[in-house]
Amino acid sequence: MRRAFDEVIEKWTRNQSLPMIRLIHDTPVLYAKHLHQEVQWNEAIAQSLVPRLTKTPPGEERRLRAGALAAAGVACFAYARLEWGACDGKRSVAELLDLAMDAVSPLSGP
Repeated sequence: MRRAFDEVIEKWTRNQSLPMIRLIHDTPVLYAKHLHQEVQWNEAIAQSLVPRLTKTPPGEERRLRAGALAAAGVACFAYARLEWGACDGKRSVAELLDLAMDAVSPLSGP
């Protein structure tokens, strides 16, 4: 799941997007739009995870697990962005996302 965010991170890094991220977080209308985008990311990631969860029986439980894993990944990405702004870009978003995902990786189970 971590790799799902690489393209966005690379684009932000290439475009030096830290000021834009701050503007989004500081502007309620832009932040609402961004939250809507995160919901769409969550749904897309969950859909791609469903067929990969082969140890879970097909059906509602598999969709629930996929949604929960996707939501955790999107939340990690959101917190990595917040920390990126807080540290004024001194650490990379990729590094911060790795740390965030490592923090929740025990939740994925065996």
